[in-house]
Amino acid sequence: MKNSAFSRSVIAAAIALAFPAGSAMADEAQDQANPNRSQATLQIQNLNQVNPLYRMYSGMDRSGTVGSVDVDLVRRSEDGAWAKLQARDLGLRNQELGASYEKQGDWKIGLDYNQLTKYAPYTINTKVGGVGTDKLNLNTDWRSSAGLGGESSLKLERTGTTLSGNKTFSEAFKFNFSFKTEDKKGAIMSSSIGSTWNGANTATPTKNYGTMFFTPQPENFRHNQFEASLDYFTRNLQLSGGYSGSFFTNNNNPGLNITPGNNAIPTLPCSAVTCGGTAIAAGASGIPWISLPPDNKNQQWYLSGAYNFTDSTRLSFKLSRDHLTQDDSFIPAYGAITPLVGTPISATYTQMNPPGVPYAAGITNTSLGGVVDTTAYFGMLTSKLTKELDFLASWRYENRDDKTPQRNYLDAQASAEYPAGAMNSRESHKLNRGKFELSYRLPAGYRLTGGFDYEQKKTPATMRDQVTEKTYRAELRKSLSETVTGKVMLAHSDRDGGRWNLLDGTPAAGATTFSTSTGVAAPLQFSDRKRDKVKLMVDWNPVDPLNLQFFVEHAKDTYPFNPPSGNARMGMTDGSSDLYGMDAAYRITDVWRANGYYTYNKNKTHQNELYTPRINAADQACTGVTVTTACSPWQADLSMEGSVFGAGLQGRIASWDVGAQYLYSKDKTRYNINFDPNFPTAAGSSVPAGAGVLPDTVYSLNRLKLYGTYAYSKATQFRLDYIYDVRKMDDYTWTNWTFSDGTRVNVNPTQTTHLLGLSVMQSF
Repeated sequence: MKNSAFSRSVIAAAIALAFPAGSAMADEAQDQANPNRSQATLQIQNLNQVNPLYRMYSGMDRSGTVGSVDVDLVRRSEDGAWAKLQARDLGLRNQELGASYEKQGDWKIGLDYNQLTKYAPYTINTKVGGVGTDKLNLNTDWRSSAGLGGESSLKLERTGTTLSGNKTFSEAFKFNFSFKTEDKKGAIMSSSIGSTWNGANTATPTKNYGTMFFTPQPENFRHNQFEASLDYFTRNLQLSGGYSGSFFTNNNNPGLNITPGNNAIPTLPCSAVTCGGTAIAAGASGIPWISLPPDNKNQQWYLSGAYNFTDSTRLSFKLSRDHLTQDDSFIPAYGAITPLVGTPISATYTQMNPPGVPYAAGITNTSLGGVVDTTAYFGMLTSKLTKELDFLASWRYENRDDKTPQRNYLDAQASAEYPAGAMNSRESHKLNRGKFELSYRLPAGYRLTGGFDYEQKKTPATMRDQVTEKTYRAELRKSLSETVTGKVMLAHSDRDGGRWNLLDGTPAAGATTFSTSTGVAAPLQFSDRKRDKVKLMVDWNPVDPLNLQFFVEHAKDTYPFNPPSGNARMGMTDGSSDLYGMDAAYRITDVWRANGYYTYNKNKTHQNELYTPRINAADQACTGVTVTTACSPWQADLSMEGSVFGAGLQGRIASWDVGAQYLYSKDKTRYNINFDPNFPTAAGSSVPAGAGVLPDTVYSLNRLKLYGTYAYSKATQFRLDYIYDVRKMDDYTWTNWTFSDGTRVNVNPTQTTHLLGLSVMQSF
């Protein structure tokens, strides 16, 4: 946002400095009398090379010279009709186009189009076929580097079109509508677990083992959204009633069909060379389908509005009702296959992916039949009770009623993992969220604000039926002088809830903590938490050309948990966040200006082991045994640090309006996994076996931008831009990562980009 604001100020300064003051005043008077304008900008950019990190959102997908066009056209007729056309980056993969026609005070119609392409920041070498579709063919030559294919990259392309308009019937009634359709196509990183072998694929395999394959998930989605509303407004009462419909369609099949080729090795009723005549059991394939997002739709009816009781008291509200359905077809069930007598084993292997998943016996429905109804009410009252006292109160109630039929989709026949069956869960909840605030103007320029926030969420049939959070906050603001303004805010939050629905509410005999199945620390939204937060901000103008802003924020979280019995030292125990920053703006002369900013943030959490299974149930503390993969009480001090520094300078040299912008940012994630000092360690081992040591991940950006604008005439301007961009990524996750099928994913750790641009802006 700072860069955008800085760019806008540069343009404004360039226009102001390009023309003398008297001429500018005359042009302003002429513009008020005749607002018509026609302006076109031709941009020619030269990119030295396409770096994955730079091109993610830039719209630049190839090196060399690339051209684009911006257009700004405004016309107003004598009868008050406005015609507007705006276009940005036409010719690039992030282009935007908008057109509208308006009869002022009567009606308006508009059409907008936008396109955005996001590239994955990785380079990929693969021979997997069908990437981007719902049918993948795995690489059959996975055992050597000969299995690597050409270099490519995954991407997602979004294109959206919006038709909107409104009609004013009278001073009190207005109708609005919009229809938007957005398409998203491409593929995202994904993998599947299957089985393969290390012997020749023309005879009985010598070994069958689990592994991981590169199976990018396709996205071929369409999202349609329609909104319509009728507005009624008077001096005291404003109402808007309407409908909003959201319709999501996945144009792929319900599942990603993976053809394993020679990679999946089930147990075949075959001889050493041929198969046939005997059915191969359903589900024999090592690589099943992967489910893709199902079609769904949501429809909302709402009424919102506000009423002014007096000039100082106002009530606003919104009532809504949502109806969400999901009835897309299931992936088909597994089916058995029967190879013909004499079928070669190599040919039979290619048939080992019968579509579908295992369902419980007796399942006859072909879709989930999901239905969720949500009713919500919101109201807010603001009032100036006295000259010194302001009051605010708001409340939101939400009832999410999941009416999806519950069925036992898995049983012992379908999966040995669920001998008692597995039923789909419902996700109903009731939410109450309130906010109350009083603000009082004290003598000597002080202003004191006190507030209370309340949130209660009830989620039946979950790990914890009810969680309540209360927040108390106070803020003091003061104009310390004509040049200094400051404020400080303190807040304390306390979250707790009702009883835990633990799978194992009592520790095993002799154990010192709960077993893994309790899961009391995850997910965190159910855990008790205490949070304290402080904010400080100062705005200082020490001298007329200089403005400084400073801000500090600190928050501390603790997660106390008192189990019914035992001592649960597991999961998240505490956390903290810090944010520091400053902004500076300095007017050097009437022509030259400078600005700068710096922010630093750090989030830390401490996590104890979610206790892994012990060698015996009575040895939860790992005493008297060697630390092994079955007994690894580790702890992690996770931290995420980020810093951003930016500076800008703008001015005028001869006939050129010039400027420079510099941006530096760095994000670092540290895992800091260590052995828990409260427990014994294995001889010569500082980190428990199985816990592993994860290296830091670092991402940094250095960006320098130089630019200059020259006004050749009142109607013609030239602009030169140069960008030097260096991005570094140190991420162990994708450093020469190789899948079992031979696919290789990599990130160039240092990526340098040079971009030179020439723009010609012509007004007509």
